[in-house]
Amino acid sequence: MSRRGDLLSFPVDPAIPALKAFEAQGVVSVLAAAGVSEASGVELLQHHPGRRCVFAVWAKGRRVVVKVFSASEDAGLQARLCELLEARGLASGRPPTVPAPAGYAPGHLLIANEWLAGPSGRT
Repeated sequence: MSRRGDLLSFPVDPAIPALKAFEAQGVVSVLAAAGVSEASGVELLQHHPGRRCVFAVWAKGRRVVVKVFSASEDAGLQARLCELLEARGLASGRPPTVPAPAGYAPGHLLIANEWLAGPSGRT
């Protein structure tokens, strides 16, 4: 699987359009079109076959979370929710907070958010 500095290897999952686009157009190009420019490394965080993948991407010296979805998931709803929360001041980086939007490619069912540092919400 891809690690930082390797932008070539991704899960094969025909249900997720962005993974096909990464292979056909190149991950740097797809991410740049979504608003995440100068990607220099990718790490797979999670893959739910047939549903979604989550990656950490290093771009312009910062870490971004990129989520790519199948058509059965509603990427647009998640993107709109993130934008609404940001507009309400809840993506400031100060608690309570959510990750700020970093990019969106509706045609590829891809959303990106800034990396939110801090303790995990998982127990």
